[in-house]
Amino acid sequence: MQREFKALSSEYRIDGSKVYLRPIKESDTDFILSVRNSDYVMKNFFYRKPISVSEHESWLKSKVGEGLVFQFAVCLKETGEPVGSVYMQRYDEAEDSMETGLFFDKEKGSGKGLATEAYALMIEEFAFGFLKLSKVTSRVMKSNTASLRVHEKCGFKEVSESIETTTPDGEKVRTVFLERYADGEN
Repeated sequence: MQREFKALSSEYRIDGSKVYLRPIKESDTDFILSVRNSDYVMKNFFYRKPISVSEHESWLKSKVGEGLVFQFAVCLKETGEPVGSVYMQRYDEAEDSMETGLFFDKEKGSGKGLATEAYALMIEEFAFGFLKLSKVTSRVMKSNTASLRVHEKCGFKEVSESIETTTPDGEKVRTVFLERYADGEN
């Protein structure tokens, strides 16, 4: 039986102790692009081409709006200010899994445990709780030690490594593939 996903209601929200997650919306475009296109974030992405407003709006409509991608703004609980984003994409029917990822504003979201809390909320409450997925996966550049620590704290286990080529600059990078099962078994 093939699963069909729907876009989330704008009212959907997952609360943690320091942050909450809500689906991204068009009014988040400036924030999302300022962080996603920052040197700090882009150097850790496989796709290093800056994203334009029109590309992001197309992403919102064709991917997020159709339930093919779930992308959340990570907001500070006290102020509502966005500090980053966590997302899930590429549903794999055979594995009943989705690939996860995250990016955060270097000044507002780094070194405070916010990424770990947000990622854990997305995985526990959304991926395994709401969607009832069997597994989540991720791929991280081996040089991105901060992201690898977040994944480790969230229960991911390394399953393999390979060399991948970034786009469009063609840099060869060592990639770590990670996974986490809903039942905790890896």
